[in-house]
Amino acid sequence: MKIRLFPKDEKFFELFRKDAANLKEGVDALQDLVDHYDDIEKKFQKIKSIEHQGDILTHDIITRLRGTFITPLEREDIHELASGLDDVLDCIEGVAGRLNSFKVSVPTPEMKKLVAIISQAVSQIYEAITHLEKLGHVPTSARKSIS
Repeated sequence: MKIRLFPKDEKFFELFRKDAANLKEGVDALQDLVDHYDDIEKKFQKIKSIEHQGDILTHDIITRLRGTFITPLEREDIHELASGLDDVLDCIEGVAGRLNSFKVSVPTPEMKKLVAIISQAVSQIYEAITHLEKLGHVPTSARKSIS
């Protein structure tokens, strides 16, 4: 029977799943904005709210990281992943904000295509993060040889 004096904090995986789901919600809202280009201010405010929720989740992850002795992944990896998810959501909000601020009359076909690509990428990120906990049990040396 193993007894850990400092148990691993597995809550990180739950927070990452919430953060990834929030990111997916943000990109879906951006996709809706460019596909159904009406009521831009209301849709921008929704994206802004989603981004704010992402900031809260990122703050929770970083705060938990500071207070956790043993983490399920490398500390740097946890910080980088949380920051990366936050950066993507910040960019999504930035696009929506510019569409709103600059009173863009209609999104270009190229813009719609780029948003569709971003949406596909975020779906892949979401899928990867939902399986991250399983990867966390792979020895560090094996994970490094995968990449």
